[in-house]
Amino acid sequence: MMITDWGIYNDHMELFYDFRKSNGESRLLIEAPVHVFDDTQRLSLVSLIILSLYFNWDGFLCDLSGEALVRFSHDGWIELRCASDDLAQELGKEIGNIVNSMDSQTGGAKAIS
Repeated sequence: MMITDWGIYNDHMELFYDFRKSNGESRLLIEAPVHVFDDTQRLSLVSLIILSLYFNWDGFLCDLSGEALVRFSHDGWIELRCASDDLAQELGKEIGNIVNSMDSQTGGAKAIS
């Protein structure tokens, strides 16, 4: 996952940096905007997605096979690009579950189209 723009909302950055430190990363976001997760780190990945949506940041999420790309924007939209319709439906459902689990007051993205 790559965070590409975090200037829109960057209050409470200590929350984000504490998250990174708990995952073994102490560099500043500008120095290391890419986060790589393996299959055992699903909770950390979901947490980073939620933090990014909460802070209204821009970024990309892709799998290493190159079959899926998720792009999210501070404007509140999420775009999915997938190699197959089945993968798009599966990924859309997973991202939808994450977005729907967020409190409606967070200011994160609310809908997936």
